[in-house]
Amino acid sequence: MKLTLLTRTITMAAVIATALLFATNSLAADHYQVIYTMNPTTTHPGTNPTTGLVSDGAGNLYATDAGNIISGGGAVYQLVPSGRSYLYHEIVLFNFTDGSTPVGRLAIDAAGNLYGATEVGGANRRYGNIFEISPIDGGKKWTMTILYTFTSSSYDATGLTMDSKGNLFSATFYGGTNKLGTVFELSPSGNGQWTYNTIHNFTAAEGGGPNTQLVFDTNGNLFGGQYATDGTYSGLYELSPSSDGTWTETNVRTFDGATDGAQPSGPLVFDAAGDMYGSNMVGGLYGAGTAFELTPDGSGGWNYLVIHNFGQSYLTDGYYPQGGLIRDSAGNLYGMNNQVGPSAGNVFELSPGTDGQWTETILHSFRGGSDGEFPVSGLFMNSAGTLVGATQAGGNGLGCGDLGCGVIFELVP
Repeated sequence: MKLTLLTRTITMAAVIATALLFATNSLAADHYQVIYTMNPTTTHPGTNPTTGLVSDGAGNLYATDAGNIISGGGAVYQLVPSGRSYLYHEIVLFNFTDGSTPVGRLAIDAAGNLYGATEVGGANRRYGNIFEISPIDGGKKWTMTILYTFTSSSYDATGLTMDSKGNLFSATFYGGTNKLGTVFELSPSGNGQWTYNTIHNFTAAEGGGPNTQLVFDTNGNLFGGQYATDGTYSGLYELSPSSDGTWTETNVRTFDGATDGAQPSGPLVFDAAGDMYGSNMVGGLYGAGTAFELTPDGSGGWNYLVIHNFGQSYLTDGYYPQGGLIRDSAGNLYGMNNQVGPSAGNVFELSPGTDGQWTETILHSFRGGSDGEFPVSGLFMNSAGTLVGATQAGGNGLGCGDLGCGVIFELVP
């Protein structure tokens, strides 16, 4: 179906707040530095960043935060490299009429246009929408266009994924023919119009509640995670395109909820050989989550291996990984745990050994004060190999209660 577009222009004076980021922590032994503390005012209204960052060709970073003190509807922010730090810009403030509570990681195209989704708000205030934000006048202004408004309960919390043709893909946790969630495609159809198409409705036999961002393999197949599979535990699925435009769903793994872990907590990541890596938020030997590897078995299936069980040490190892894993060129994996013993989470590295074993290194443990606490978003690695991420709480900012409004940080592994 064709979609009617709603467009508005956001001016610098009205909604772009700019502040020079300053370091509240010096580079310590673990090379951790807070580059921005959410400290909401009418000039800089953002609070509680919860989604992972994406980058444009100039190295600018973009993500969303969950709320702001002006409208309460959340925002999209930009981090612009400036020497050893960044400039922070709130480029869009949502006001409920154009959506509220942005969810999931943004997608970005080669022209620097950003694409995302809101959980609620928009024309159907209960259901949210999909939006495009485009820079104009050299990025001094941004124009928002509503590409699609959901018409029923969907909760699109997985983020958007763009293919090489500019089509957007995502999943809805609810809704669809069987009320178990869907995977959809949103495609440009000319003259600024977009066409929405549900490419899969999950069934009771397949399970439901798709809850991670989709990723493509080199053959154009889509992979994602589910909250529940076959009515029992969570799992992973694959969607494969056919020449007639239909897609076929295949179960990749049903987690046992015990030794496997359960509830995939972020997008999968591939290596050059086609192996997949990911994390589960709970389960495993200690009930605190797992990191895992899936390798093709040569007959269309996958071999599954837990490469780390979280929770081995209450005080140091950490538990409940969220945001998924990222991978560097040497094959090391990076992620974040939401909690560590009595403290507020950590950043970890998993390094492969020649014997097939993986070694965990804790890169930073959040103290729950000015350095942040309770990370739930994924990490981003820039071209210099520096990790950039956010915590949803902590920091010295006022206006969010005792826990603080969150921080954005960088870390040199």
